[in-house]
Amino acid sequence: MERIHELIKQLNVVCCETGIEGHHRIEQLILTLDNLLVEAQQLNLEFDEREYPDPPKHNYAEIRAQIAPNFPKFGLYNCAAEIDGNIGESKLSVGDSIGDIVEILNDLYDISWRFENTSAGDAFFYFELGFRSHWGRHARELQLYIHNYYW
Repeated sequence: MERIHELIKQLNVVCCETGIEGHHRIEQLILTLDNLLVEAQQLNLEFDEREYPDPPKHNYAEIRAQIAPNFPKFGLYNCAAEIDGNIGESKLSVGDSIGDIVEILNDLYDISWRFENTSAGDAFFYFELGFRSHWGRHARELQLYIHNYYW
């Protein structure tokens, strides 16, 4: 499970560091997202019931400004507003590929902070909770966008 913390660091490098070629960056983004999603499916949690402080807040605009230049061709995309109702009649909503990356990183930065400041059990709990309730959806929609864009 230590791998999750390393994958979070790897995702940060892929998304935020300069000097990575565009094609290689996208391939690494795909691979890192895939690995994070696999890890989310394989967790066997032992809940840590201790009370811990919340992680510090992150500045969405600053993270977005750092990421956007590294994915210059990424943009908005269509996605279904409802995927399990109104079959064939669902309206479209607009997704934002850079916004997806920021949302994923925001959640995973909190997990990384928990690994370093609370406990592994606390970090794993929030990793799975975030996967199920927030960052997992962003990751899946981003994967579909990249698949369409990249291939």
